[in-house]
Amino acid sequence: MQTVQSESTVDARSGTPLVAQIVWVVLVSVYGLVFLAALPHLARAMRQACSAAPCSVFALRVEDLPELAAAGLTVAQYAAFQVMVEAMLGIVCAAMALVVFWRARHEWIGLLTSFTLVAFWLSYMSNGAPLLAQSSLVAARLVTLLGTIGALSFAALLLVFPNGRFVPRWTRYLLLLLVVLAAIEQVIVAAGFGLEMGTYSGAFLVILLVVYFVAIGAQVYRYRRVSDPLQRQQTKWVVLGMAGTVLAMLAYFVLFEPVALALQPGWLKFRIVATVVMLAMILLVPLTLAFAILRYRLWDIDVIVRRTLVYAALTVLLALVYFGSVTLLTALFSSITGQQSALAIVVSTLLIAALFSPLRRRVQNWIDRRFFRKKYDAQQVLAQFAVAARDETDLDALTAELAQVIQETLQPEHVSVWLRDHTPNEIVRNEV
Repeated sequence: MQTVQSESTVDARSGTPLVAQIVWVVLVSVYGLVFLAALPHLARAMRQACSAAPCSVFALRVEDLPELAAAGLTVAQYAAFQVMVEAMLGIVCAAMALVVFWRARHEWIGLLTSFTLVAFWLSYMSNGAPLLAQSSLVAARLVTLLGTIGALSFAALLLVFPNGRFVPRWTRYLLLLLVVLAAIEQVIVAAGFGLEMGTYSGAFLVILLVVYFVAIGAQVYRYRRVSDPLQRQQTKWVVLGMAGTVLAMLAYFVLFEPVALALQPGWLKFRIVATVVMLAMILLVPLTLAFAILRYRLWDIDVIVRRTLVYAALTVLLALVYFGSVTLLTALFSSITGQQSALAIVVSTLLIAALFSPLRRRVQNWIDRRFFRKKYDAQQVLAQFAVAARDETDLDALTAELAQVIQETLQPEHVSVWLRDHTPNEIVRNEV
C-alpha cells in the first residue's frame, strides 16, 4: 500500500523535513539571545582600562587613556563604539542568514549555509561571547557548545558546498569522526573531567584542521572534475571571500604589532582603524557565501577579481614610484639648494597623475594575458576581425573568417553561417 507523507512534516517541493526548519529557528534564536546577552558584558569590559598583560587587542590600555582624552573622547564613547561594531557585525551575519533561509530553506544546502552564517559570528568573530562565558557556569557551557556547533557546521559546509553532496564520498566519514570527538568533549566538559570550559583537546583541533585542509583539497577536486559552470562560479565567490579574510588576518596579526609599536604615541587610532578593517574583511566570508547560495550575479566574480588584481597591482606600483621619486628628488634638491623643498612632492604628484592611465592599461593587459588568457585572446581576435572586415570584399572569405572568429572566441562544438542568396528562398551555408 502506498503511503503519503503529510505536508505538515515534509516540504512538498524538495522533501526537506519541516522539522529541520524548526530546529534551524530554535538554534538561531538561541544564538540571537546569546548575541544580545553578550553586548552588556562587552560594554562593561571596554569601559575598563587593561593594566596587566595580556590585554585584548580591542581593550583600552592604561597608556591609551591620555591619547583618548587628547582626541576629545571618553572611555564610555570608546566602549559604545566597540559595542556598535560588534552589533553591526552580528546584524549583517543575521541578515544574510535570514535572506538565505527565506530564499533557500527548501534545500539542505540552504539550511546549512544560513545556519553557518549565524554560527560563524559566534565561533570566529564575536568579542562579547567569551566575556559572557566568564559570567557563569551555565553561560560558559552554552557558549562552548554553540562555538563547537559553529565550527562543525562550517567544516560541514566546506565539505558539501555548493550542491550539498560529499565529494569525494569518503569525506563524510572524516566529518563523522569530528562530530563524535566534539560530542565526547562536550560530555567531558560538562562532567568536569580535565578540559576547561571553552577549550578543545589536541585531538579535536588536529582533526578540525585536517578536515579544513581536506575540504580545501576536495573543493579543488570538485572544481576541476565534478562541478558544472554554475557551481564553479559559486566556488569562485567563496574562494574570493576566504582569500580576502585570510589575507586580512595575516596582515593584521603579522604587520599590526610592529607598525603599531612604531607609531607610538598615536597607535590607538591606528589600532581602531586596523581592527575595523580586519573585521570588515572577515565579513567577506558570510557575504560571499550568501551570494553564492542565492546565485546572485555569479558571473560578476570574474570582473571583480580582474579589477581587484588590476587596481591592487596599480596601487603598489604607483606607491613605489611616488615614494621613490619623493626620496630621490628630495635628496637631489637638498644637495643643490642645501634645504628641504616642497617641489619634490609637487613633481612626484604630477608624475603619478601622468603615469596613472598608461600604467593602468599596461597592468590590465599584462593581467589579462597572464590570468584571463581566453578573454584577452577573444578581444584580440575580435579586433583583428574588425580590421579584416573593413578591407575584405570576397563574401565567401568574409563568412569563413566570421565563422573562424566565432570558433576562436566562443569555442562551440560546431559553427555554421547561413546567408540568404540573391535568389529568393535560396540559402548559402558555410561551415567550420
